[in-house]
Amino acid sequence: MNTHASLFSTNGNKSLSMQQQLNALHQISIVLSRSLDLEETLRSTLQTLSDIAHMQYGLVSLFDHNRSALFIQAVHGIDAEVVKDVKGVRYRMGEGIMGTVMHQGHALVIPRVADDPRFLDRLNLYDYALPFICVPIPGADSQPIGVLAAQPQSLDETELPARTRFMEMVANLIGQTVRLIGKVHTEHEAIKTERDSLRRKVRSQYGFDNMVGQTQAMRQIFDSIRQVAKWDTTVLVRGESGTGKELIATAIHYNSPRVNGPFVKLNCAALPDTLLESELFGHEKGAFTGAVKQRKGRFEMADGGTLFLDEIGEISASFQAKLLRILQEGEMERVGGTDTLKVDVRIVTATNRNLEDEVRKGNFREDL
Repeated sequence: MNTHASLFSTNGNKSLSMQQQLNALHQISIVLSRSLDLEETLRSTLQTLSDIAHMQYGLVSLFDHNRSALFIQAVHGIDAEVVKDVKGVRYRMGEGIMGTVMHQGHALVIPRVADDPRFLDRLNLYDYALPFICVPIPGADSQPIGVLAAQPQSLDETELPARTRFMEMVANLIGQTVRLIGKVHTEHEAIKTERDSLRRKVRSQYGFDNMVGQTQAMRQIFDSIRQVAKWDTTVLVRGESGTGKELIATAIHYNSPRVNGPFVKLNCAALPDTLLESELFGHEKGAFTGAVKQRKGRFEMADGGTLFLDEIGEISASFQAKLLRILQEGEMERVGGTDTLKVDVRIVTATNRNLEDEVRKGNFREDL
């Protein structure tokens, strides 16, 4: 007999009232809807089984189709270090109490553990003088996807039918959660796969091989892009309209360490100052007529990535001061807001103007 477990049985029986069952089910439903971390969710569920329903040493095993066996996913009542070793314990179909429940698809109740030779005791955890309840966790097609087991802290055999029904209700809730988390995980992996595929496609689309030019001047430009792309410095791309300034900005982003971040673009010449400020910095609800909800600006949208500001030479002197602050400090406020927001954005700009002439004329800030 497990010494630790046998000491508990001398403390008297703990019955399970209908009110306790309802309280436990309520708490378990809250736990199961709180997180998409399966192990954390199962551990909290088994904790609730022990604390409220007096079902000690709760255990959840899930069936691994690739290995054709049940493997322990979570167990309550043992040290965290021991849990790591326990996860290697497996039960094949029809093997032991848990393998039998998985194979037959219905609950097994042992009034006294010591009396049933099918109890394998691979965890050296349970009290041989107490009952043991093991129920299937149903899948979408009513076929079990695993088993839920626990030991009632009571010797009263008349309570076993009610406790078994209670365990079956908990197993139903667990089954729904396992399927939901599995579906979310599958969809998340599919999205990641598609994202990675699109990234590879975009990288190839905006690679240097897609830029036409074999002259010495073009090769120098390619070398400059490669060098600039490595660092987070602000970049100004200059050239006449139609010469591919946006293509260079895109190549800088997709060949930089920020390639996994967003690439956000804005043509500064297309908007007046009032709209440009809201577009770049965002606004709070009620900041102006028509601001019916909070809106993120391009700087927030580009956080962790690159913001391309085309036609930077067209912005007014008053707006240049606001832009200078975020370039220097990396912080801003939304229009109508008071909270200072920190953003991590690399700026790439472009213009067809001669900015040195604009500085001499007083149209463009020299420090910017």
